[in-house]
Amino acid sequence: MKTLAAYFHKFTAGDGFRANACAGRTSRNACVLVFLISCLTMAPVHISAQSLEDETQPAKDPGSAKIFVLAQSTKHSVILRWAPSTPHGWRIASRIGYKIERRTPGGNFVVISDTALAAWMPETIVSYMDKEKDNKYLGMLLNALWSDTTLIGILENNSADTSAEVMKKNTTLYAYALFGADNDTLTAQAGGLRFVDYKVKEGEKYEYRVSLDSAVSYRIDPGEIAVTVGVNDAANPPENATAEAQDRKINLRWEPAKNDKYSGYMIFRSDDKGKTYNKLISQPVVLLIPSDQSQKIIGSFTDTTIVNYVLYKYRISGVNAFGTFGEPAELQAMGRDMTPPPQPLAKNPRQVGPRDIKLTWEMENTDPDMVGFVIERSSYADSCYHLLTTKPLPVSARSYVDSNPVEEEPYYIVCSMDTAKNLGPSMPMYAVIFDSIPPAMPKGLKGTIDTTGVVRLTWQSNKEQNLLGYRVLRAHAADHEFEPLTGQVWKDTVFVDTIQVQTLTKHIYYRIAAVNKSYSPSPMSAILEMKLPALIPPEEPVFTGVIVSDTSVELTWAKSSNKDLASQVLYRRIQDSLKWNMLASLSATVTTYMDKKVEQGITYEYKIVSVDSSKLSSESSRYIQARPYDPGVRPAVQNVKAAYKSKEKSITLQWTYKSKLNENFWFVIFRSEGNKPQAEYQSVVSSTTTFVDTKISSGSTYSYAVKVVTGKGAESPLSPTVTITLP
Repeated sequence: MKTLAAYFHKFTAGDGFRANACAGRTSRNACVLVFLISCLTMAPVHISAQSLEDETQPAKDPGSAKIFVLAQSTKHSVILRWAPSTPHGWRIASRIGYKIERRTPGGNFVVISDTALAAWMPETIVSYMDKEKDNKYLGMLLNALWSDTTLIGILENNSADTSAEVMKKNTTLYAYALFGADNDTLTAQAGGLRFVDYKVKEGEKYEYRVSLDSAVSYRIDPGEIAVTVGVNDAANPPENATAEAQDRKINLRWEPAKNDKYSGYMIFRSDDKGKTYNKLISQPVVLLIPSDQSQKIIGSFTDTTIVNYVLYKYRISGVNAFGTFGEPAELQAMGRDMTPPPQPLAKNPRQVGPRDIKLTWEMENTDPDMVGFVIERSSYADSCYHLLTTKPLPVSARSYVDSNPVEEEPYYIVCSMDTAKNLGPSMPMYAVIFDSIPPAMPKGLKGTIDTTGVVRLTWQSNKEQNLLGYRVLRAHAADHEFEPLTGQVWKDTVFVDTIQVQTLTKHIYYRIAAVNKSYSPSPMSAILEMKLPALIPPEEPVFTGVIVSDTSVELTWAKSSNKDLASQVLYRRIQDSLKWNMLASLSATVTTYMDKKVEQGITYEYKIVSVDSSKLSSESSRYIQARPYDPGVRPAVQNVKAAYKSKEKSITLQWTYKSKLNENFWFVIFRSEGNKPQAEYQSVVSSTTTFVDTKISSGSTYSYAVKVVTGKGAESPLSPTVTITLP
C-alpha cells in the first residue's frame, strides 16, 4: 500500500485547482475560502481589504462556528451539503461527526442519519484513492485532514485556534477540503459533508437540521434549511461570455452567473461543430473575490490547443457544491494566423515623368503563404497611412509607380501581405515632387453686387492635390486689360471686392486663374459680366378699384412703369392696427388680387409696394379700405320629421343642422293647424334638434317647419314643411 506521504506528495505537487488572480496582493487561499463560504451561505461574504492584504495575518477565530447547509432535490431524493463557518469548527466536526434531522412543517425533528457522519479515516481514503487513481480531490481531503500531525494534536483539546501559524495552516487546509467536496461527491462523502435522503415524496416540503453529533466546548451551532422535493432554483448561465480569437489560441472571458451559487466553472469544447463536447480542464476555474469591491469579478481561460481556421464551439458551465453543472453559456471562435510575413527593404523613391513617383524595394526571403505587396501613403511618417493599391501586387513585384502623388502625403511604405492579410511594413520613405503641369482652368465663377458697391464672388474649387490658390482680376470693359486684385495667392473660393456704383458704367468684369504650389498658373477663366445696381427706386403703384362681397375683397391697381420691375408686394392690416403683414408677393405683370381670407364685419386696409431687379423698393401706395358684409342669410334646416305618439298624446318633431355657426343662434318652429297659415309657434336652443308638441287635438292636421335665427338678426330660409294628421 502507498504511504500517506506519497499521497500527500501527489497532491501538493500541484495546486489542485485553477484560480483567477485576486486584485492587489490578496491571498489566493483566503480568496478561495471566502468564495466557498459564500457558496455555502448563499450570500456574499464581506471581508475587509486589510484582512486579505497580509496572508500571514488570518482572521481571528471567533471561538464558535455555525453550520451552513445547502440542498438540492430530485423527484426521488434530497441531497444535503454543509460545512462549519470556521476552519477550527470544521476540523473538530470532522472528528466528532454530524447528525441529520428532518421534520415536516409544524412537526418535530427526527434523526434520519443512522450513524454520525464523520470524516473517513486515512486508511479508508487511501483505499478509495487506489481504486480511483485520477481522483485528485480525495488527495486534497487526505492532505487537509491528516497530513499535519501538529494540527491534529493541538485540536484534541477542542479549543479555539490561538497561534497565528496554526490559524494560517488550518485556513488553507480548510479551503482545499471544501473545494474538493464541492467538485466531487465521493470527496464530500469522505469528508462527512454530504447526505442523501431517499425517503421523500415529490412535492412534499421538509425542513432539515444538521448539527454536531455531540457537544464540545468549542460551540458549533446547527444549520437548517427548508426543501420542496423536486423544486430547485434556476441554474443560470454565466453572463457576458466572450471568445476572442488569436493566433493559435482562443481567450474565453465571462462574468459570474446571475444569483451565482457556483463554486467554480468548467470549460467544455466541441471539435465537431457542436455534436459532442469534452472537458478542456480536469478541475474547474475558481473566480476569486477582489479586495476592491468596485472591481468586477471576471473569469478567464485561454485555450492554447487549437488549430488556426478551425471553428471551435465552447460551453462554460458553473458547478455547484453538489458537483452539478448549471445551464451553460455557449460561444464559438476560430483562431487565425496573426504572424506578419518578412518586411521588404524599401529604397528611396524618385520622380519619373512630370509628376509620377516610383517606389522600389528588395525582398530576399518570402513565406509560403505570402500573396504579394500593398502600397500605403500618409501625411505623417508614423501614422494615418491609407492604401493606394486596390489589390495586392504579385509576389514577384519589386516596384510601383504612383501616378497621382500629392505634396500633402509625401510618406510611403511597402507592406508584404500573407493569406491572412497580415502586413509586414517597410521603413517609411519620403518623396519630393517637382510639379511643372499647370492646374485646370477654374469653373463656376459667379457673383452679386449690392447697392453699396460690395461685390461677392464665388467659384468651384479645383481638384488638384497640389493647388496653392487663385488669382482674382478685374476690368471695367471686356476688351480692357484685367488687373490683379490680390497681391498674394488667394486661398479661398470666395472673394469680396468693393467698387464705385455711382458711375456711368453699367457693368463690371471679373476673371480668375488657379495657381499650383510650383506657381504655375492655369488658363484664365471665362469672363464674368456683372450689372451694376440701380440706385433710383421704382415708382409706386396706384389702386384703381375694390370690390367687396360677403366672402372676399377683390383689388385692382395700376402697376409701376419701371422697366426693371421684378415683383410687387401686397400688404394688409386690420383697421387701427399698427403692424402691416405681407399678404402676397406677386410677379411684375399682375394687376389684380382676390383676398378670400377675410371675415365679415372687419375693416381691412391694403397697400402695395413695387420692387425692381436690384431689390430697390418703391414708396408704398396709398392704402384703401374694404369691409366684407354679412348678407343676413344662414343655411337652412334639413331632414325635418314629425311622429305622433298616441300613448303620450304628443307629436315629436326632429331635424338636422349640419352647419357650424360661430355665433349665438336658436331654432324657431312654425306650425299651422288645418288650412290656417303657418306662424311662429315655439323656439328652442341651438344645442337641441328635437321638439315635443303636446298642445294638439285628436283628428286635427298639423304642419311644421323650422328656421335658424341668430343674435345678429340673420335668418335661414324655412325648412321644407312636414304634415301629420292625428287619428
